[in-house]
Amino acid sequence: MATSRLQRNYENPLEKHTCYNREVPKYNRNLTAALVANEMYGRILDAPHFEPKQIIREMELQHQYTISYAKAYRAKAKVFEMRFGTYEDSYDNLPRMLATIAQRNPGTYYDVMHFPNPEGGPSILQRVFFCLGPCVRAFQYCLPLLCIDGTFLTGKYKGTILSSLHSNSRTWANEQARRTYPSFVVALDRLVAEDVIWEPYSAAA
Repeated sequence: MATSRLQRNYENPLEKHTCYNREVPKYNRNLTAALVANEMYGRILDAPHFEPKQIIREMELQHQYTISYAKAYRAKAKVFEMRFGTYEDSYDNLPRMLATIAQRNPGTYYDVMHFPNPEGGPSILQRVFFCLGPCVRAFQYCLPLLCIDGTFLTGKYKGTILSSLHSNSRTWANEQARRTYPSFVVALDRLVAEDVIWEPYSAAA
């Protein structure tokens, strides 16, 4: 007597199924951002520039389900939180980190300005100034000229980071002798007046 297909599957449970239900939706609410973050944890840390579109593609290949762009974006953010902590933790640890650096590097100057939270709770960081002691001592042997450049923060909290460089060569034609060194770093909630930027550096110098 011929063996039915049902009996063959029962006798060999490891046989690969080839049936496919076309009515199964391609979205699954159980595929949460946390689950995607756990699945893609290693891949995203190895390639921090892994884009949400690539995460969507990986989920389609691995689970045959499609996730939204917003869910992929949240999953990537959650991976960074799992590895580096939250934005709030980073801002909270910043003053202690700067104090430790200043303790181990004599002559280092830093200043942290914050204001009370009108809604209560932790205070709000407004700006940070940081300058290493060796950079302060090296400035007296360099040209009295600072080159300042800034970049905008695009994460959860906006702001601007300003960095400064100075040169030790008084002859710009002498390329071999010319060296550039960092001076200071400033983190601001927004661009402010010049006295806010220069006053801490004057105190450090």
